[in-house]
Amino acid sequence: MTQLPPLPPGFKLDTPQAPTPPAPPSPPAPPPGLVLDAAPVAAPAAAVAPAPVDTPVAPTAPAVPEEQSWIDTIMGGAAYGMGIADQGARGIATGVTNILGLPNAIQQGGLSVLEYGLGKAAAPQPVIDAVGRYKNLIDLFPSAAGMQRALDGANDTTADLLGVERPQAKPDNFPERAINRVMEEVGGAAIPAGAALNKARAVGVQGARAIPGLVGRYVESAAVNPARFARREGAMALGAGSGAAIANNMIDRDTTSGTIADFFGAVTGALTVGGASSLARVMGDVGAAATGRPGFASNVVRDSVADRLIQNSDIMSGQVDPADLTKPLDTQILIDAINRPSDAERLVPGLRASTADTAGDAGLASLENARSRANPGPYRDRVDQNSVAIEDVIMGMRPDERPGAYREAAEAARDRLFVEAATGQQAAADTAAEAVRRVTPTSTAAQRGSVVREGLETARDAARARTDEAYAQANIAGRQVDPAPLANALDEAVGGLTEVEHGLVPQGVIDRVRALGTPIENGPQPTGWVDASGAPITRAPRGPEPVALKEATDLKSELQRLQRAAMADPRAEKGGRNAARVLGQMVDTVDGFITSNLDEADQAALNAARGAKFDEAERFTRRGDPTQSALARYEGGLPTVRDDRVPGLFTNPQAMDRLFAQADAPAVRDAIRNEVLSGADTATPAGINRFMADNAEQIDRFPGLRDELTRAATARTAEADAADRVTALGRDLGTDTRPGRGTVGRYLQYSDANARKGIREVMAAKDPGKAADDLVNFVGNDKQAIDGLRAAFWEDLDASGRSANAAAETKSGTMPWIPRKMLNYLDDPAKAAVAERIYRDDPEHLAMIRELAGALKTVNTGQRIGNAVNPSGTAQMLRGQPPVSFAEISSKAYQAKIGRVGVPYVALHLAGKLARGVVQKQSAKAYELLLDKALTDRNVATALLAENNPANRAALTRLTKGWFGAEVASLIADVGEPSEQQSR
Repeated sequence: MTQLPPLPPGFKLDTPQAPTPPAPPSPPAPPPGLVLDAAPVAAPAAAVAPAPVDTPVAPTAPAVPEEQSWIDTIMGGAAYGMGIADQGARGIATGVTNILGLPNAIQQGGLSVLEYGLGKAAAPQPVIDAVGRYKNLIDLFPSAAGMQRALDGANDTTADLLGVERPQAKPDNFPERAINRVMEEVGGAAIPAGAALNKARAVGVQGARAIPGLVGRYVESAAVNPARFARREGAMALGAGSGAAIANNMIDRDTTSGTIADFFGAVTGALTVGGASSLARVMGDVGAAATGRPGFASNVVRDSVADRLIQNSDIMSGQVDPADLTKPLDTQILIDAINRPSDAERLVPGLRASTADTAGDAGLASLENARSRANPGPYRDRVDQNSVAIEDVIMGMRPDERPGAYREAAEAARDRLFVEAATGQQAAADTAAEAVRRVTPTSTAAQRGSVVREGLETARDAARARTDEAYAQANIAGRQVDPAPLANALDEAVGGLTEVEHGLVPQGVIDRVRALGTPIENGPQPTGWVDASGAPITRAPRGPEPVALKEATDLKSELQRLQRAAMADPRAEKGGRNAARVLGQMVDTVDGFITSNLDEADQAALNAARGAKFDEAERFTRRGDPTQSALARYEGGLPTVRDDRVPGLFTNPQAMDRLFAQADAPAVRDAIRNEVLSGADTATPAGINRFMADNAEQIDRFPGLRDELTRAATARTAEADAADRVTALGRDLGTDTRPGRGTVGRYLQYSDANARKGIREVMAAKDPGKAADDLVNFVGNDKQAIDGLRAAFWEDLDASGRSANAAAETKSGTMPWIPRKMLNYLDDPAKAAVAERIYRDDPEHLAMIRELAGALKTVNTGQRIGNAVNPSGTAQMLRGQPPVSFAEISSKAYQAKIGRVGVPYVALHLAGKLARGVVQKQSAKAYELLLDKALTDRNVATALLAENNPANRAALTRLTKGWFGAEVASLIADVGEPSEQQSR
């Protein structure tokens, strides 16, 4: 049988038909806008020639259509497809116009009901007319039918202008009717769905939830998941349209029953799509579980993971409203916390903070800890990855210089200071030695005593010469006098002495002098004698011959010498005080004789001579005087005082003044000056100052000596300071063999390998900031040396800021940094003071380190501590029990054998249980994998919390959908404007 080509659009072939005569010409088309409600006009009766009743009609063979070419076939199919597409577009337009004209249709329907009610109630005609006029006024606003006619007119006008056939407004077959009805639902649902999506985009989820009423709930559904909302709306509209199309094919939509069938068909189609979608998800879960795909995660699993995150979140715990426990929780606050910008991720490229880290949620951190113990793999991988990223960034901040750079610079500075101090000490010592040399005696005490004695003897000899010259001026030594008075005076003086006293005087000398005055009894009288008045004796005397007055003066001198000797040794066995007294009496007697033999002129000369003699005696022979002691000699000429003791007799101010009064010679002064200085302690400035204080009067006797001593004391002070500086440097800075006690010295006692111990010495100082300042200033703020200090600081920070747990070591072999330990280290006052000083020239670097430590303190770089809420209950629930036991298989087989149940039932029962077991097993595994992924990847967590947000789930499951609103609009349009529906 030959296959016929498809029928062209508009051609309907139900049964074979006989050829019909040509139809009469059709009447002219009515003008646009004219609606013909009457039945079609029949052709004139004359145009048809009825066959006679009794004449049999011969059977006519069916007409065989001409065979079409393949081009005609293609063009026919294209036209068929274009017709379907055109009806689809018209259906969308119809749905849109239904929604846009819904306000007009609602008002028209309401007014029609009102008009009907007024007519039934026999209301006055003016009232009914008023309602009718108001209906005419409503017609001025757009209605679905009016907009559809305008659209059809625009299409026809466009076709006429193009010179093509006008598009067919009414569907011609089932596919066109179906696509028209389906797209009508899509077009009707697109308007409210699009409006909801636009509003949701503008206000967001929270803004949508603030909108009251059904509109707010509908916009909320669009806001929580726009893509899912659009898919669901589209799917439900397609389902509703398909159900309505099927209903329309069975019952004409233009009838009342057809309108009702259309509505319920749309509802049935929408519900079928919803059920099919749920069934498809379930079947997909079963298939994914059976094949073991790792991406398997059913809605139950996803909901369970989301619920687990919510249950463990401290943030969500604070959102529970005790007054309304039925109100679904909104996880948006937790999502916002998880999505907040992470300073750690900004500062550390490649860092992947966990969900708990970004949210700052202690409950999620405990859950993460529990999961990291149960399944450490993904958590350890993330920690290792983060540790490596942190290591790279921190090591990039670490100084490039060696810690030993500071030690090298400090040792060079120390050596330079030692050289400078030693040079200064030597220069100060030389200056002090020269100053002290000027005030240090260069002669011995004996030499000085010899000089003083020589000076005194020279002065004494000069005084004696002056005395002798004075006596020579008196000229009494050679004068001749009568010795008798002298003899008489001596007799009187001696006569009054006791026998003991006679033994105390030089009796022999006295007797010899007395004998000179004894009278001569026989013998010639010498001539030239004179009496007391100077008159010559003219007669020859019978007394002694005249003698020179010098005999009396010599006797006086000898008696005075003996008197001085007696006074010099007052306790001598011979002599002493009594002898001095007796001799004094004899001196007075002789002196009276001498005076009695001199006139006034001679007495004046004699007094002058005696004054010279007294001055001589006062200056050089006064008893107890140091001058007399220095000049005194024993019999035989040996000095009574040794030369080395002579200078010491003149060191007190009074003796010194007498010495300089008697023998003021430069040599004598220099000798006494040296004798005074010989008692000075010039080794120390304190000794010199003490000497100057104790001998101020003596020092002032020598001009310039005080200044010299002051310069010596100053030089000794400078010398002591220089020595103290050398000592202090060695004590504070230490040496290669002895550690110092100062900050730099304590630091330098550690080798380059122990630089960390050196910097810890600085941090342990009483004032760490000052200690660090001392270190930096010691090297003159040298940049390389400061970088060495920073490197030592980083060594200590490195040792203090890393984990001490060997189990935390990364795969690359490094111990991870513990941000809190790092931050605690930097916040320690002592360490912060040191860091601020050594980073004073680069505070931005230190600020970056602190910022990094502060940002990382919320990042988990190790194993957390704590327990999670319900750590394993959900997974155990999903694992369930073994699906089918051997005992159950045996039991079912026995029941089938005895005929209690059929074999197909047993097979289906066991297969179902096996399938559920596989799903449960895979669900448990998927639950754990998804939970771990949500805890390690915040994007997964936020997606789960957003998709499975209890508030969002409530919004997505609400029945207020756009397809339902479109269906209501279509229903109102069908009921309210049947004439327009039929006219199409």
